[in-house]
Amino acid sequence: MFRTHRLTLPFPLYGLLACLLSLAPTTVQAQTYTDIHDFSCAVDGCQPINPGLLAQGRDGNLYGTTDHGGAADMGVVFKATPDGVVTPLYSFSGLDGQNPDSGLVMGTDGNFYGTATRGGTNNDGTVFKITPAGVLTKLHDFTDSDANPRGGVVQGKNGLFYGTTCSQFGPWTGYSITSSGKFKHLTNSIPPCPFSGLILGTDGNFYGASQVGGITYQGTVFRMSPAGAVKILYSFDLTHGAYVYSPVVQGNDGFLYGTTSGGGSGQGGVVFRMATTGKKFSLLRQFDSRQGTDGSGPFAGLAAATDGNFYGATAGGANFGPVPNGDVFSITSGGDYSMLFAFDSTHGILAESTPMQHTSGMVYGLTTRGGPNLSQDGVLYRLDYGVAQFCESRRKVGHRRKDHRHSRHWPDWKYEREVRLRLGQLQRGFRYLHDGSRTR
Repeated sequence: MFRTHRLTLPFPLYGLLACLLSLAPTTVQAQTYTDIHDFSCAVDGCQPINPGLLAQGRDGNLYGTTDHGGAADMGVVFKATPDGVVTPLYSFSGLDGQNPDSGLVMGTDGNFYGTATRGGTNNDGTVFKITPAGVLTKLHDFTDSDANPRGGVVQGKNGLFYGTTCSQFGPWTGYSITSSGKFKHLTNSIPPCPFSGLILGTDGNFYGASQVGGITYQGTVFRMSPAGAVKILYSFDLTHGAYVYSPVVQGNDGFLYGTTSGGGSGQGGVVFRMATTGKKFSLLRQFDSRQGTDGSGPFAGLAAATDGNFYGATAGGANFGPVPNGDVFSITSGGDYSMLFAFDSTHGILAESTPMQHTSGMVYGLTTRGGPNLSQDGVLYRLDYGVAQFCESRRKVGHRRKDHRHSRHWPDWKYEREVRLRLGQLQRGFRYLHDGSRTR
């Protein structure tokens, strides 16, 4: 687990050297997949489903949600150490929410924010905040006019949280909410239906994808401004992908990357790349649902990792092929694809949740089903591909302390090793310290 590491040094070269040493090439390791926890409905929650985002806390632990399990079988918020020791923090009971499918995002206050698809006063879903200790506060009850959020919330540059709703018959709305629960409806123009919410782009706008909608009603990528102005950037057409359940992620090149669950030449979904203007769209990978040489049906999105690659997962494959249960894969911005692990019923199947990268460099993710337990209630997995964290030593302008006894000013230089994680769908635009905390 990473600890906060702040150095007060007599000269700047030492801090720079320490960071350079941490970035030195490491011994190349084979990608190692490990099923580090097997969920159980009766013990710690179960069946985490799309989008199911994991968030890293300031303590270095992972925080997430399950769709079922808990005292009322309405879902759980859990904490997991990087080695997979899981502690249930909160069990939903209905009025506070039900089926918290969104997963969590950490706010700049160190608390976690998410949504429940159902439950609440009107049974139309809720927005909630929860502390690392498990104290939950319901921030908002949705109504029929803006019901059933599936994706979670994302924090904007102004400190507000932004999200979307996904009711069966609409309207499909965009909203903002403060950390204290002040809710504002922004628009009814969200295309139907964004299963995985929004990301914050480097331009301050929000980007998302919808399951259907668009010119041929096979899904879209869209942009929403902080004021709620919506523009569809791209409409899928089956040939270039269809039916998006995952969030997009922004790469270091400024392009958006994502997946579709269907469409493409093999009808097994695609990995795509496009500019934030909607132009320069290209297919990086087309999955084949019939040949089964690798997985197909990526319901999960991509994690933009510090080695420049993107990591994702597929939820299935050809029944009689070598990868019937899907796989974990990596792909470059140029489309170089590698299958890293083929799921099996013992180590996880139906990987719908988008992976994330921890400050340790390892990638973590969830599967909805699978595991050695008879109930196969899903797993938490870790992928170790031998890449160190990305950091830099930065000299911050010091406080000039006045020595009143001698009327002199002495420079007080401070050095911080900062971790910058490219977690596009949640956290772009923030600096990450060793403890996982964010600062602008």
